[in-house]
Amino acid sequence: MTSKHSDPRLAVWEQLRAGSGPLEQLQIHSSPVLAPQCVRFGQLTALVGLHGAGKSYMLSTLAAGLPGWQVKLQLPIESDGHVDELRGKYGLTLRPGDGPREVGYTRPVDREEREAFDAILEPLWLTTLSPYMALSELSFATDNFRSKLVDFTDITRGGLNAVRDITGHEYQSLEYGRIDGPDGYAPFFRGIRQSHEVDMFSMSASEFWVHFVLAHLRIADKDAVVLIDEPESFLAQPGHRAFIDEIARLTLAAGCQTIIATHSDTMVRRIPSSLLLQVTQSSNGAIVSEVAGTGALLRALGRERVPVCALVFVEDALASTVVRAMMNLLAPDDVDKFDVIDSGGKDIAVRGAGLFKNSQRLRAMAVLDGDQRGKYTTECVLFLPGAGVPEIDLLDSLRSAESIAAERLHVSVSDLRIGLEVAGRASHQLVFEVMGEVLAGSSAEKVRDLAIELWLQQSEVAVHARTLIGELLAGAAPAR
Repeated sequence: MTSKHSDPRLAVWEQLRAGSGPLEQLQIHSSPVLAPQCVRFGQLTALVGLHGAGKSYMLSTLAAGLPGWQVKLQLPIESDGHVDELRGKYGLTLRPGDGPREVGYTRPVDREEREAFDAILEPLWLTTLSPYMALSELSFATDNFRSKLVDFTDITRGGLNAVRDITGHEYQSLEYGRIDGPDGYAPFFRGIRQSHEVDMFSMSASEFWVHFVLAHLRIADKDAVVLIDEPESFLAQPGHRAFIDEIARLTLAAGCQTIIATHSDTMVRRIPSSLLLQVTQSSNGAIVSEVAGTGALLRALGRERVPVCALVFVEDALASTVVRAMMNLLAPDDVDKFDVIDSGGKDIAVRGAGLFKNSQRLRAMAVLDGDQRGKYTTECVLFLPGAGVPEIDLLDSLRSAESIAAERLHVSVSDLRIGLEVAGRASHQLVFEVMGEVLAGSSAEKVRDLAIELWLQQSEVAVHARTLIGELLAGAAPAR
């Protein structure tokens, strides 16, 4: 049970755990890559494992048994009438709304036989989304751009916020439509950011990929099966969790079924273990099994502790807590790479970072409070979001969401206001200690952590925080 103020994304995952889709299971009788077995799927299923384990081949096997307008994933299924390269004997258990039915298929198959097979599976529909397909559709769109642009839909503020959290770009507006060409159609998207129009032809690879996936999920329906190969493709690590959250949300909203293949640590940590299927190699081929716990899997994917490779010097203990909160939110798999050091002052922080500028083993950066922005031009000096003293910004975040804050702290709104008024008169290093004393039952740490959480939810702060974490990750990268 979740309260009205709980993270709605967690509620989405809970509903998906109980959901189902038109594809119930795949029976593998024979395959050159996959071991004989039966694999069951939910409304959202994630195939996880190391590179080369067989995840993409599993997606291709599913694509070979479902009708769709796309025909390629990682392997050429069919192309221009040629025999496909995927081989084997398989069976599907389908439930498109009128009860289960068993469908068997073998591959390779000629084009005409495949078209006849697809016809018996209506109204099921397959969409495969992979880096290969994204580039193919971009090529199609480029060739057919002068064709009709139709069916535009404006993305809501919630959708804009989701894209911001994934890509780091703040859009004033965004719309999805499609290009109707003589040989088919492709998604088209464009938006306004920083007062300039951008469209799919002027976006970076990661931005294009994100919109490509989201656009297809937005037009899916309950009879659609969507296969996504490596959704983390092109995308910087801080965007992984927000992206899989939005994929989950759109899957639930559309009522479609989504099956992904990923080896992103962050995505695996976000997805409930009951929705994960682990792909591993055996002497009989790739085996797909349920995941009881993700500990060993995450270690296999490189989740084990890594040596500290970067030092981050900050002004005080509060700044250290803020920086770690941003890392845990935006780059949870990279937290262990950083040692955040309370330097006891801005000048000491800057000097500390400067001492390591010639180190080949450790990188060092200083992160100063926002009110120091413009006072230091050293390359290794970065700044917290905002333009003022962090304590004041954090108190303002409690003020701007006082109803939520009061409920979370188990106090009345009037008591919260008293606490904020008293804290506003205290020395800025003591504001949370003062509030903890005034608000009975709420410790200084609890008030501080809630203030940071609410602060990081503000759109402008979130954009600046993402930029800062990206700069820290870039600064921690080994020299080439």
